[in-house]
Amino acid sequence: MVSFCRSFIVDFTNIAASLYKLLHKDKAFDWSIDCETAFEKLKYTMITAPVLAHPDTCKSYIMYTDASNVGIGASLHQNQDDGMIRTIAYDSRKLLPAELNYCASSKKLLRLYMASISSIIMYTAHAQNYSLITAP
Repeated sequence: MVSFCRSFIVDFTNIAASLYKLLHKDKAFDWSIDCETAFEKLKYTMITAPVLAHPDTCKSYIMYTDASNVGIGASLHQNQDDGMIRTIAYDSRKLLPAELNYCASSKKLLRLYMASISSIIMYTAHAQNYSLITAP
């Protein structure tokens, strides 16, 4: 159920990383303190209401992206009629084994590649990403 709601949970992949490690069939099931902490944090996120806005397809989207050593993530936002920038949704996923070897810039570019939405304003901590994306 929590995975179904992952688009509404900030940093889902990083929070759930220790729980996903329990799913490997070649490893023993070891419910650690990290697993308990992740489980409790995810339970808490399920009972607290995030402040999300409904998307307006006539307006531009704003997307923030990030990458870690565990996964890649993005959050989608829009300017609302009240002048506030509100979150529409969150997205994250665990990096594949081959992707774990990518450098930080490549991980962030992977995130941008996967989030193919038109009419977005992009904010990134790596300025070289902009030139890579806008180059012919």
